[in-house]
Amino acid sequence: MELPGCCLWFTGLSGAGKSTIANVVVDELRARGRKVELLDGDEIREHLKSGKQVFQLGLVFAERVSFSLDEDLVVRKLRFLDLVQNELGDSEADSAIAELDARFALMTLELERLFESLQEWFGLSRPMDR
Repeated sequence: MELPGCCLWFTGLSGAGKSTIANVVVDELRARGRKVELLDGDEIREHLKSGKQVFQLGLVFAERVSFSLDEDLVVRKLRFLDLVQNELGDSEADSAIAELDARFALMTLELERLFESLQEWFGLSRPMDR
């Protein structure tokens, strides 16, 4: 069973030991078999100073949907992850049409949750809200 992911965000004054603590936490989590990505502010700052820009951001929402968000906040490369795929596979539909309806219902609910969150995080209006 795969454990849910989380984000740890260390904040504080320069030189307070954020990176040192983050590295200790990363080592401990990896020792426990967890997948870990470390994104350090110093590394980001150096990329920005050298002129690098972010044009696309790959994200995973609630470990159920992965997607890319481009510079215009357009969702691309949308993919339902294993959790959703497993739920889709558990359908006890009597017919192909009933199974298709169940799949669309589940995918619609997942997308609704995703777009509600994106709307909240980025203050976006959705086409039906305009």
